[in-house]
Amino acid sequence: MSADTVPQPAITMRRATLSDAPQLAEFYRRHFADRPRLNDTTLWEWEFALQPYISNELPFFVLDSGHRIEGGIGFVRLNLHIGAQTVAALHPVNFFVNPGFKGLHALRLFRAALSEAPVVLGSYVSEAAAPLVKRSGFVDLSAYYNAYYLPLRFSKPGTSAVRILRAAILNVSRRIWISILDAATLLRKPNVSYHVAETLNTNWLEHASTWRMANCAVVKDVNYISWRYASSPALNCRYIWQMRGDKPIALAIMHLDRVRGEAVLLDCMADSTDLWTLVGLLAKTMCWARRSGAGCWLTSALSTPLERALRTLGCGWHQSPLGLSVLCMEVGIRDIVNDYRNWHFMVGDTDVY
Repeated sequence: MSADTVPQPAITMRRATLSDAPQLAEFYRRHFADRPRLNDTTLWEWEFALQPYISNELPFFVLDSGHRIEGGIGFVRLNLHIGAQTVAALHPVNFFVNPGFKGLHALRLFRAALSEAPVVLGSYVSEAAAPLVKRSGFVDLSAYYNAYYLPLRFSKPGTSAVRILRAAILNVSRRIWISILDAATLLRKPNVSYHVAETLNTNWLEHASTWRMANCAVVKDVNYISWRYASSPALNCRYIWQMRGDKPIALAIMHLDRVRGEAVLLDCMADSTDLWTLVGLLAKTMCWARRSGAGCWLTSALSTPLERALRTLGCGWHQSPLGLSVLCMEVGIRDIVNDYRNWHFMVGDTDVY
């Protein structure tokens, strides 16, 4: 029998267990050695074994050839605010298959994950997976999901004296504008103060799950926030609280990436969508980022109130490469879920960081 006629091993799809971690790591090393996140065992265990809303079964499916793993898909379980309802949802992540086993095997793997919740959110979709996502019925809202950025440090853009001067003036102007808005917020909201912390105060999260900035948003209760941000081995978070007296009314969560020199706004939660409340909170994150040595402040978001505040602060923007696609199997809430104007979805709601 020639090598061309040797049959492929029988492939079965099953739910993963923790004992599969070494074989899964071997699969990633074999096909995706260039992806550090996939090859970080600690990160994998945090993302799939320590999620707050899972049962005894891991939120992960694998393709098993009997001798080794040839593909896998994980998912993060979420709760969503959808109008007046709280609905179970999930976000598929780590969908990778041996190129020799794509096609029907990959489709079965993908559909197994989709069947786990009535609403499915997709963020970054590779070119290989895009046709599968489209055929599955996802509605693409990516055109409205933007990346926002604000340079915090002056850098020489070349040798031209005119360009250097223009960049320096622009940098100073940004700092002055943020300082003016920060002062204006204090005048408009004189009873508001701010607190920056390196650790998460879970006592202040008592009412965070009720904070609503849009009809559609991930429920941010204490269990979710503690897992997603405070316990992540990949993040270096700071928590900027907005207080009214002794009561927290908003929280911004920043990640300081010292390697890239970037401060990333991962999440923003508030009990109000008032423009000046949000402008004041975001201005504080920018001031903190600059004092921490970051050269650039950035985030990605689909959120009408947040967008207004970000543009007021002078952020530049472009369509985010991450995107947002939604699949809703519940007819009664589908119109709400499929309308981009109803969403508050941030980079922290993905698994990019």
